Amino acid sequence: MSETADEFESAVQAIAEAKVTREDVESMLRTFGQRVGGQDLNLDEHGTCRFVDSDERQVILVYRPPFPGVTLFSPVIDDEVIPRPMLIGLLSANASWESTAGGTFSMPDPGASVMFSRRIPLLGTDPNLLHKAVEEFCALTERWETELYFYLDAYEPETAEQAPTTIPPMAQV
Repeated sequence: MSETADEFESAVQAIAEAKVTREDVESMLRTFGQRVGGQDLNLDEHGTCRFVDSDERQVILVYRPPFPGVTLFSPVIDDEVIPRPMLIGLLSANASWESTAGGTFSMPDPGASVMFSRRIPLLGTDPNLLHKAVEEFCALTERWETELYFYLDAYEPETAEQAPTTIPPMAQV
């Protein structure tokens, strides 16, 4: 096996062996909440926590065992402003993990915001792991949001329905 394959196999094994409990996530959330404006963050009965990051971005964190980590969600663009052909192109970006860093786009309900989400493995209980993961996720979400609104602004409302059905991948994700 090559060195890269060995590194990949080791990373997958570390994720498979990691054990992160609800209590671990809640402890990390409390510490993280204090760092981002003194928010009192806790998981609800469904394993979900909603908060606002330091840049006022809405984030939904979901803990679902046995995955050793969390899934983060954040809105990137409102359904009302995105033309259908562009939405189809955006959702096709789910097949381009290079540009989304393994994240995906979805629209939970018609008329809702398009959400960006990403599963984040936590290979320990150090609160810095969660803090770094949320910061990286929010930065990537912000870059996508900026790219999408820039792309949308290139079309006049009367020609927006003729928008291409592909979204160019972001440069340097």
